[in-house]
Amino acid sequence: MNNSKFLLLLSKKISMIFNPIFNASISFILIILTYSFTEIYYKIIYLIVSLVFSAIIPLFFIVFYKKIKSLNKKDFQKRKERIIPLIGGIISYILGFLLLRILGAPLIIQGLMFCYATNTLIVLLLTNFWKVSIHTTAIGGPIVALNYHFGHIILPFYFLVLVVGISRFILKRHTLTQVLGGIIIGIGLTIFQFKIFFN
Repeated sequence: MNNSKFLLLLSKKISMIFNPIFNASISFILIILTYSFTEIYYKIIYLIVSLVFSAIIPLFFIVFYKKIKSLNKKDFQKRKERIIPLIGGIISYILGFLLLRILGAPLIIQGLMFCYATNTLIVLLLTNFWKVSIHTTAIGGPIVALNYHFGHIILPFYFLVLVVGISRFILKRHTLTQVLGGIIIGIGLTIFQFKIFFN
């Protein structure tokens, strides 16, 4: 296997491992399970709500949309194919945030769900004329939340954002500017929102 084929294969694996839906699940699980709740049932409730609205409903929506549109690709390569799934995700994230707020979930959990909604909304608006990288957006945001929760120990994991971005570029799913756009939304916008609304 030559170097170019190896890089393509590696990039595909990285894109699959750091799938946006997977990132959401892992980040919420890590934060909720390590948060100091007084009662275990709070963790269970917040975990169920977070996973249902950040991962299960958006994933179901994507699978259903692909089925009715007869899309066989693992990801949406055309801008127009992304619009309806993005809208479905935004609705799910908003509902999840509202429910977490009603339940009195810790601010960091509310904040991450809120950022999923707002960041995805920005991606949706840009999708009308520009194919910003959802993968880099979706890994940047959770790492910021994990950084707020666990502290400086998470700093090395920001390197994963670059790894995912490079993989998307190698696969020719995005240009460098589209990858950087996703990084700015995922990291920059999430930091801004946490400092303003959830500090």
